[in-house]
Amino acid sequence: MSLYKRGRVWWYHFRFAGQEIQESTRSKSKTIARDAERARRRTLEQDFNRIEKRRAAQYSPETWLASKKAHLAPRSVAIAQATPFSERCGSVTFEARMSRAYRIDFPRQ
Repeated sequence: MSLYKRGRVWWYHFRFAGQEIQESTRSKSKTIARDAERARRRTLEQDFNRIEKRRAAQYSPETWLASKKAHLAPRSVAIAQATPFSERCGSVTFEARMSRAYRIDFPRQ
């Protein structure tokens, strides 16, 4: 791995999986060029080893709730089913005075 300057722009050169990689960082800053080289190498390694980023939402809310139903308290399941998805995600604040709208009465056991 090496950084070098051509004119005013920094370039990097390194060997990866038997191939030589030589690219411009399109930057005049050595610090940014070093970070660009690391990012490029990391991308190559992830592609080479087939490492994928985790996706934030793999399941729909209904699928998630169905998979967790056995581990949740009955009241939690009832509130999750009664509350619109936007409120469960936090885009709408759920305050104590709003809880009356979602109050669910359970029979005493």
